Amino acid sequence: MQKWLIYIIGFWLASAPRLAALSSYQFDRWQTDEGLPQSTVTSIAQTRDGYLWLGTQNGLVRFDGVNFKVFNRNNTPAIKNDRMVQLFVDRLGTLWVSGEEGELLCLRDGKFEYHQVPGKGTPFNYARRMCDDAEGDLWLVSCEWQLIRFRAGIFDSPSVNWNIRGAEPDAVASDESGGIWVHTEQGLGKWQKDEYTTMYAETNEGNFHVEVAAGRRDGVWVASNQRLRKFKSGHWAEDLGPFAWGNFPIYDLFEDSRRQVWVATMGGGLYRYSADGTVLHLTSSDGLPNGFVRCVTEDREGNLWVGLENGGLCRLKPVTFQNLGFRQGLASDHVTSVCESTNQGFWLAMDGDGLDQLLSNGEVHHFGAGQGLMNGHVWSVLEDRQGGVWAGTWDGLYHRSGSGPFVDFSDGRTIGRQIFSIYQDRQDQVWVGQQGFGALTRIHGDEKTIVRIPESPPVWMCEPWLRIPPAAFGWARKMTASIA
Repeated sequence: MQKWLIYIIGFWLASAPRLAALSSYQFDRWQTDEGLPQSTVTSIAQTRDGYLWLGTQNGLVRFDGVNFKVFNRNNTPAIKNDRMVQLFVDRLGTLWVSGEEGELLCLRDGKFEYHQVPGKGTPFNYARRMCDDAEGDLWLVSCEWQLIRFRAGIFDSPSVNWNIRGAEPDAVASDESGGIWVHTEQGLGKWQKDEYTTMYAETNEGNFHVEVAAGRRDGVWVASNQRLRKFKSGHWAEDLGPFAWGNFPIYDLFEDSRRQVWVATMGGGLYRYSADGTVLHLTSSDGLPNGFVRCVTEDREGNLWVGLENGGLCRLKPVTFQNLGFRQGLASDHVTSVCESTNQGFWLAMDGDGLDQLLSNGEVHHFGAGQGLMNGHVWSVLEDRQGGVWAGTWDGLYHRSGSGPFVDFSDGRTIGRQIFSIYQDRQDQVWVGQQGFGALTRIHGDEKTIVRIPESPPVWMCEPWLRIPPAAFGWARKMTASIA
């Protein structure tokens, strides 16, 4: 009989807190061996044509899910420097690329255009954050603490010429309505319709230094003072609780389509905050290449893409099914049969390791020789409507009533030693498929009756869709013939 590793649908796992720590994602990784030009991915964005674009320290990369195409100064005249820092796709579908030496590239209609971000003469005038407003203007914050707007091919600096509170803008993000949120050393403000309004400042809360990210439903997410919160309509609208990442630097903050907030940290791995404040922490032990996460974003299919420092590219694909086996606490990976129990859990039959009861809270109770189950090769399991548990093994049929031990139910006359299948019909009769006797055995209360099937092989399976009146036995020949 083929051995199967059990898969349980994710919606059930959601009700089992102890199993929620199981990875909800399939991890796929790409490194230089798979075609990346360099192992550090600094930023990720997806354009409308479906391509994924990656910023690396050795060129701009386009990825179609299979192949990487590298754009660099050797093959693209608009690229003057191969060290890419930040990528952004605006509301019109234009790809913007920030280079380490202050270059600003845009990809529009299949062509790259080059622009130079105005700077203060330092080597650090590149854009560390970019976004766009409702009018289609591009906004960026540079590493020289400048807030810069790019409109119709012209750069200007609101942080120098306009009435923005504070002299050192260090974060910028746009909300759903196209409003521009800016953080300076003096607080959080919003620029909309050519007017800047201070929304929250150090006078409201001391040491108010923040990382901001756009919210999908207006407002912005703010990481500040050891808490992750959403600011909307003049107040804190949501509070997801304290930082789970300690003092690890934040490199990216992102809200996905499921309203989950992702925090990329340098050295601490990746954190996901759900709307109820539940935190999932992903590290190299879960499937990430390492814990040095530079960026995270989501594609149109709901996959999460993660760029890492010296770790390449990683895709987190949400899974419908989750894998349970020995690593998650079961007695074995070799699960031969599964039966739902009345307490919203499952009975799991193991080939060689007895029987496990998986409770809805994630606890696993094991049954073996110490609980009366004298043969560990369990090929079928059934919990009947009366609460009794039946286990068909390679050496007998075992039954357990209530909280008592398992008792050998095989008698060598009506029930053999090698039991392959168990089923309870609508009349509460238990049917046993076995290798011996060329027959089924029907158990009803204390009565055990052999139902012989002429010229038939051993009965391996009793399928629940074969429900018929008790007197009609012709179905058994059809069933065994289809199995043989």
